[in-house]
Amino acid sequence: MYTKDQYINWCKSLSKSVIIVDLHFYEKHYDLADGEVLKNSNNPTISEDNYYDYGCLLEVFTKIVELDYVNETPRFYRRPIKEQYQLNSNKKYIAIHTSSKGQERNWDIDKWEKLINILINHGFNVVELGSEHLNLQETLGYINKTGLGIQDIADIIANSECFIGIDSALAHIANALNVKGVVLLGKYRKWDRYIPYSGNYQKGVNSKIVYAAIGQTAKEINVEIVYNAVRELLKV
Repeated sequence: MYTKDQYINWCKSLSKSVIIVDLHFYEKHYDLADGEVLKNSNNPTISEDNYYDYGCLLEVFTKIVELDYVNETPRFYRRPIKEQYQLNSNKKYIAIHTSSKGQERNWDIDKWEKLINILINHGFNVVELGSEHLNLQETLGYINKTGLGIQDIADIIANSECFIGIDSALAHIANALNVKGVVLLGKYRKWDRYIPYSGNYQKGVNSKIVYAAIGQTAKEINVEIVYNAVRELLKV
């Protein structure tokens, strides 16, 4: 994966005939190591303060650069089968992602622990993914696979029975892989209700978006509500 400087330098090295489309918000800053500061000149109507007023992320980014919006499920391009990550599990498993840099998006650790125990007691292994983990002891049924690369993460999600997580890149990957998913959303910045996803997860196909009550963050969602969404999705 490129660093920001590497990416900018790569873009500069491309032929002038190559069109680069910057989907970031108006005057997005890029502070480079050499002290250079780059800004884009996209649609000034849409900013970091109001972007979810314009729809899901795909819709927002297409409006920023004035492209036609097509509400499709994203796609994730995986490696050849022989190179894919093989999880050593002889049970059906559920993939979870528990932590985001945006604290408003997160769920309580004790609620995750309760949900994990419920799922294990109902015969599932639970595999935790992401960059950080819950500091739970690896016990029978709980598998810590945090810290993996994006292709390894995608392989584990693709072979899971279901994905459960907070609003994050991993939820977008699950949507792109057409994996059943339960996503926890609550108040984020000024928005009581927002939907980041296009395609299936926006339309409720193979998915359950579990919202907190108006004015509450995802942290306030009850364990029972999340588990019931999983049961309904998996028909167990």
